[in-house]
Parts: sequence; structure tokens; C-alpha cells
Amino acid sequence: MLSRGKLVVFLGPVGVGKSTVIRALLNLSKKRGIKAKSVYIKAFHGPSYLLWKIASHIIAREVNRKLAPWYIVGKINRNLSRCLLLISVYLDSITIPFILILKVIIPKLLRVNIFVEEYLLGTLFDYIYSFYKLESGNYLHLLPFKMLESLCLRYKPSLVILLDADLFELRKHWKDRDYGDPQIKYVLSQKHILPKLAQALCGKEHVVELEITSALVADIVERIRRLCDMEDEIGGS
Repeated sequence: MLSRGKLVVFLGPVGVGKSTVIRALLNLSKKRGIKAKSVYIKAFHGPSYLLWKIASHIIAREVNRKLAPWYIVGKINRNLSRCLLLISVYLDSITIPFILILKVIIPKLLRVNIFVEEYLLGTLFDYIYSFYKLESGNYLHLLPFKMLESLCLRYKPSLVILLDADLFELRKHWKDRDYGDPQIKYVLSQKHILPKLAQALCGKEHVVELEITSALVADIVERIRRLCDMEDEIGGS
């Protein structure tokens, strides 16, 4: 059996295999006749992404386009990057609630399983890291941060799956997928901060850490399925 109406969030460093595991879960759900969908919620997407993309194209036409536009802008013009960062966090505070309602909350009420990559936790992390990296001063008092934290607490996931792998394995993934520049400091920060952030906002009992290198994807998918079923048993008791 695979539970219905679950919100399962996947976090982890760049290239660890979140999308691969989600695709496997979607295939399993389809085989068992259970409705499921995947959603991607992350900072610097939608209108924010277009803003950074246009800026990077204007100031750095010859730069490798595989690099993230915020990485390009930050390397060339930190003042412009600070300005765009502030605009982005407010833009995302407008667009993300709509995405959350349409793609997560409503389908979940309809008993659809939702597998989300990054979610509000990943968004919070990316903005915390970006403000810190650009030395943009105190930011946690800003309305978007308070709103994202409030949404995290209001719409807690059924499970948070923290996928991880050692740097050697991650470098192999980056090479195979031809990533431009995964930024080692960013990845190390993900590995260190994301577990603490997830436990603080979602509760330790809802957070499970899985080492992607020590098991096949099929084994990880089976364990997640069992965890979802256990959540149902606990909720029904």
C-alpha cells in the first residue's frame, strides 16, 4: 500500500538525486493506481528568475550560460546583486503562496500525494545563504522571511526526506550531469544547515536522513513508502 494525501518534501545538496527519487515514487504511485504529482518550489524562480536572467545577459553576454544567473551577477556586480536579491525575496513572497495553494494544498485535500523538491525550507535556506554571502546585513526581520517561516509552520510536510552523499559521490553526479559550477561552499552549507532548519520548523519526528550512496534508488523508494504508511498508522491510532 502507498498512502494517499501525503506531502513529502525532499531536501539535499545539489545533484544528490532528489529528482531521480521523486520520479521513481511517481512511477510506483502510477503502478499502484494512486494519484501523485511532483512540485518544485525554490527561491529565484518564476518572475525572480527572469529578473536575474535578464540582468546576467546584459552585464555578462560571454559567460557560460550553464552557471546560475545570480552566481554570474554576484561575481561581476555585488551592488546590483544585493538590489536584485531584495527584489527577488519580495517577488517570491507574492508568487510562492499562489504556487503553494494551487499545486500543494488543493491537491493534498483531494488525496493526491505531493512530492516536493526543496519546498519552503529550501527557499528559506537559499535566501539566508544569499543574504549572508552578499553581506547584506540583518534580513530575518523582513516580511518575506516571516511569511515563509509562517507558511512552513502552517503547512508542515508529512515527511521531510534529507538525501545526502559524500562530496566524492556528488562530484561524480555533477560531472555526469554537466553542471556548470555547483559551488562547494553552497553545497557544504546545504549539508550542514538544511537538517537543522528542517528539524526546527517541522519537528525531528518528521525528518528522515537517507544516505543515497549506501542504497539503490529502489531501496530508498521502498523505505519512503513504508515511512508514509507508518505515518498513517500513527495518525490513525
